[in-house]
Amino acid sequence: MKRNLTFIVLCKDAADSKEIGRALAAHAGASLLMVTDDAEQVFTETRRLHPSAIVINLAHMGEPALKLVQRISHECPATAVICASRESSPDLILRSMRAGARDFIRLPINDDELTTVIERTAEFASEHADDEPKK
Repeated sequence: MKRNLTFIVLCKDAADSKEIGRALAAHAGASLLMVTDDAEQVFTETRRLHPSAIVINLAHMGEPALKLVQRISHECPATAVICASRESSPDLILRSMRAGARDFIRLPINDDELTTVIERTAEFASEHADDEPKK
């Protein structure tokens, strides 16, 4: 991994927040910028910080979460959106992908699955490095 990947996590469940945060922190080359339960704050901070990826836990959020996935994917195309959920029905995964998610993480987190998602995020980030606004 050439560059450090930065993540923002949106999660309404405290236990899931800790699990996702710990899992990301355990990976070399991944930095957690912020964990919050405020969707509007996630959007604002994504525009300001330009993270490599946003992890959106779909639990307790319903359709507004999928609308946020769509909004971030459209307005912040250099940031990968990754959805996460304990419910991993094919319908939910498909709906998240159609909304613009690049990947889906099933909870509880499987380390091999997370490693694959981080590798794909690194590829996405390197492909979109020139798309980021210069600081």
